[in-house]
Amino acid sequence: MRTVRKIIILILVTLIILTLKSTTQVNIFASSSLNSNNRKIANIAVIVHRLDDPYMMRLRESLENIEKDKQNNVKFTFFDGKNNISIQNEIIDSAIRNNYDLLILNLADKRENIVVDILNRTKGENIPVILMNISPEVVSKVSNIYDKVAFVLPDSKQAGTSEGKIIIDLWNNKKNSIDKNGDGILQYVLLKGRVNDPQAIDRTKYVISTINDSGIKTQEIALIDANWLKELAESSINNLFLKYNGSIEAIISNNDAMAIGAIEALQKYGYNKGDNSKNIAVIGIDGLPESKDLIDKGFMTGTVIQDSNVLAQMLYTIGINLINNLTSTENTNYKTVNGEIIIPYPYDIYMGKLNAP
Repeated sequence: MRTVRKIIILILVTLIILTLKSTTQVNIFASSSLNSNNRKIANIAVIVHRLDDPYMMRLRESLENIEKDKQNNVKFTFFDGKNNISIQNEIIDSAIRNNYDLLILNLADKRENIVVDILNRTKGENIPVILMNISPEVVSKVSNIYDKVAFVLPDSKQAGTSEGKIIIDLWNNKKNSIDKNGDGILQYVLLKGRVNDPQAIDRTKYVISTINDSGIKTQEIALIDANWLKELAESSINNLFLKYNGSIEAIISNNDAMAIGAIEALQKYGYNKGDNSKNIAVIGIDGLPESKDLIDKGFMTGTVIQDSNVLAQMLYTIGINLINNLTSTENTNYKTVNGEIIIPYPYDIYMGKLNAP
């Protein structure tokens, strides 16, 4: 009898152990499945100077495409600063209060005191931040304030150089179409971005130096601070066209938005509508779809492509690194120059079929 009782107890103990082991394995599997399928979604606030800026619109689309890929586990929320730093500051304060995991900022005002204030506010709440297009001089003074900040900047020297190559190509292959008066000098109007913006400064400097270094003489008819805006560029060219009475041979723009504005102004006077005898060379930077369409129609000469997908992938990659307490460029090939991560645009030139040599 005692032997039977011992056997029964042994069987019961064995069953209990097996049941506990099985339950433990199920719980471990369930826990593992929960962790892999429910990773925390990174909530990122993207606060830009103007959401209706053509390039920012393309960037938004590119970021949204990254979000649509569920494997990325990210949610981007976009905010419009209305080109007003006071409005943008209110949005930033709200984003900080709402505990976003990361802020991506393209500021309406990039002065040192503005940047310092933002870094101190984000540091106080331990929120990582990416700042776009801050001048190297400002970065050198503020980069030590906060260790969870990344500064990103395009190589605007290369952008300007590539833009200059468009003019060189046209001059060397179709000189008669651009040197209207036959004096061997390129008379141009330059549409410049925001005053003191490092991109505008470098694009302006290097597009002209590239043209001059190739042996082409130039004469600046006017330099217009059009603040990156299509509308301001359009009104400026509208006035200059009448003032200079056909002596403008090229319009060189720091971006495509202003180039498009210039074309719309010219078309009011019957120019740049496909008639080669009534055409002024217009070039830009960004590679917007609208610009490519104008180039294909023969209304615009060329553009330098800054692929928004390249920038979006970079912002996502370094942003996730910062959220995960890694260095911004960890496990990447991104290059840092003077404290700023350089956006790896290829700066390809687009001149379309009609303007190809």
